[in-house]
Amino acid sequence: MYAAVISMYTKCGKSLEAIAFWDNTIMPQYSSRGAPNFCSSLASVIIALATLGTPAALERGESLLEQAKKNGTQSSLLVWDEYLYSAVLTMYTKCGIPQKALDFWDDIPIKKRTRSVLTCVFAACAALGSKAALERGEAILAECNNITGTPTALELGENTITVTNNTLGFGWDQYMYSALLSMYTKCGVPPRALDFWSKLPSKDYSEGVFASALAACAALGTPAALKTGAHIHTLINNSVHKNNTIIARSLMTMYTQCARTGPYTLGENC
Repeated sequence: MYAAVISMYTKCGKSLEAIAFWDNTIMPQYSSRGAPNFCSSLASVIIALATLGTPAALERGESLLEQAKKNGTQSSLLVWDEYLYSAVLTMYTKCGIPQKALDFWDDIPIKKRTRSVLTCVFAACAALGSKAALERGEAILAECNNITGTPTALELGENTITVTNNTLGFGWDQYMYSALLSMYTKCGVPPRALDFWSKLPSKDYSEGVFASALAACAALGTPAALKTGAHIHTLINNSVHKNNTIIARSLMTMYTQCARTGPYTLGENC
């Protein structure tokens, strides 16, 4: 329940209230007798701090983690799970030090490297936007693909990306697809993003996936990218996302960057 309250404040744009709720309600209980569901609440307040994205928020987040680690050595309250790992990765990325997120990845046990955690790592690579970050992201992806499971393959140019669903909980979803598309685009290889897009199952088309694919088209700004973007526009108009304002902005950016004039315009459905 505590985690839900913190998340409510954060998602309603009231991160400071989320942090105040943590300070006034959860920490006193933890200090005295142990707050229930402490780790989920800690993950939620770390996300609230990440939303602020300031040096002060980062400092507070690291202080909370150090305090939790110290207290956790004498209790069973601090049990790291995928949500807490994901929250810390997100905090480092949104507070402007994505390299620290990648360094933190190395400390995460293999059994905790689930798809939500991997999604956050891709976001860190995208935030760095360098060739080295791209290489690191692909190395991490290859590493996760070596986890034993029941794989199916997505052919991507000369490479094969394995979609794995296994006992560790690692499996592809729309958020991972979107994060990987963004990583390729922001690291300077949007053609690879569009190659990857072309192999995605239609059931996983989502707001994030559409927006990320359109961003790749905009980054290229070529006639071929325009053609792909127009095709994506058609798919959007035939989906539940046709009135989505975030996707509409992505479409406008794509058409602007591709300098399109002609029959493909933003109609009333977008």
